[in-house]
Amino acid sequence: MVHDRHEEQYLKELEAWCSVQASRVSSRKALMRCLRSLPSATPLFAAYCQDPSFREDIENTLTHQTFDLIHVQHLRAAWSVLRHAGLPKTYDSQDCFSLLMRRLSEGARHPLWKLLYWTERLKMPSYEKSLLAAFDAITCCSPIDLKELKTMSPDRPIHHLPNGVDLKHFTPCSPEDHGRDRLLFVGRLSYLPNRDALFFLLHDILPILHSLRPSVRLRIVGGGLPRKLERDLAHSPGVEWVGHSHDVRSHHRWATLSLAPMRLGVGTNFKILEAMASGLPVITTPKGCEGLTLDPHRDVLVGRNAKELADFVLLLLSDDNKRQQIAKAGRAYVEREHDWNNIGRRLAEIQGQLIEKRLQG
Repeated sequence: MVHDRHEEQYLKELEAWCSVQASRVSSRKALMRCLRSLPSATPLFAAYCQDPSFREDIENTLTHQTFDLIHVQHLRAAWSVLRHAGLPKTYDSQDCFSLLMRRLSEGARHPLWKLLYWTERLKMPSYEKSLLAAFDAITCCSPIDLKELKTMSPDRPIHHLPNGVDLKHFTPCSPEDHGRDRLLFVGRLSYLPNRDALFFLLHDILPILHSLRPSVRLRIVGGGLPRKLERDLAHSPGVEWVGHSHDVRSHHRWATLSLAPMRLGVGTNFKILEAMASGLPVITTPKGCEGLTLDPHRDVLVGRNAKELADFVLLLLSDDNKRQQIAKAGRAYVEREHDWNNIGRRLAEIQGQLIEKRLQG
């Protein structure tokens, strides 16, 4: 399913690897589905994509073509194959969405968002548990999500399969390629945890930095900037927003370091792993590196509040050796733990066992 032209541009790349059949999500119809789901047990987060025509397309394809296994990515797509019982099914949940809604309901500040996430928090556990029961194997990207899902459904085969990075696509730059006093923030700003992190950066961290090092510049990469934050940027010197980027590597080369001051969310952050793979030192929070087996003093620097984060930024901006040590250790960590080739082999093992079991009857 694709939501807009931005997502459609990636279909051609997918077609180089497999057959692609895409359905466009209509915002108007999605809104109507959400409104109809309000009195039901279905979370709005799931109802948004429950287009009957999408499920019909899948069932028609399954009827007329031969497959060995069904693999579903994300909770929003899982409902579409629940009625199909003829093939083994794997479900990459990525995150535990019950945990996500619980955290978002606790972290939201606006009363309307707080009410919305509180409602989702009530609905999500039973809905998510019902999805887990329908699949032969489930994967998630962090040990914390694994623990939550196992608590929810202790009898299901749930595996930890970390997020990965294309290590040939993201390669380290030489130290001379990076600019001076340049901070990078990357994240889709329609996602509340990213908006909250940017708000924290603009209002709490950046003023400390500018008071001590006025030459610091910040570049924000990510679409969906809310109007309120756009107004904040107008009053923030040395800050630029470049919107969505098809290839973030040029921004990695531009920056001196990457900041990910996350306070909400679940799972693991691709933006941190990609920056580390590009040889860019990362400063984050305990929440930002949650679910990763990082050494918080060697691979990244982890601050618990605005002052600690600002102090780490100033340290790396002023100490070239320390900055390069963190960058090299971060790249080594990603090579060791998050190579897509190794992760792909693990997924193939899980799926191969299911296919073999089916063939043996």
